[in-house]
Amino acid sequence: MPPEEVGDLVRHGRDIGLDVRGLMTIGAVTWTEGEQFEAFGRVARMVSDLSLDYLSAGMSGDWRSAVRAGSTHVRIGTAIFGSRE
Repeated sequence: MPPEEVGDLVRHGRDIGLDVRGLMTIGAVTWTEGEQFEAFGRVARMVSDLSLDYLSAGMSGDWRSAVRAGSTHVRIGTAIFGSRE
C-alpha cells in the first residue's frame, strides 16, 4: 500500500469500529542496513503520527535495524526454526 494511503485506511478502520493498534511492515532482502533503518523509521513515524501503539517490523535478517528504528515487535522465525525447505 502506498504510504500516503495508510492514514486513510487506519481512520476508515476506526470509523467502522475496528481497534487499530499498530502497523506491520517488512523490508526488502536486497536493502542495506541503512536502507532498512530508513524505511522502518518512516513507518515508525506513521505509527506516531496516527497515535498507534505498535510497530511490527523486522525479521531474522533485519531485526537490528527495525529495533533501532523503533519496532515494538519483530518476527524471527527463521533464526529460531531455520530456513524453509
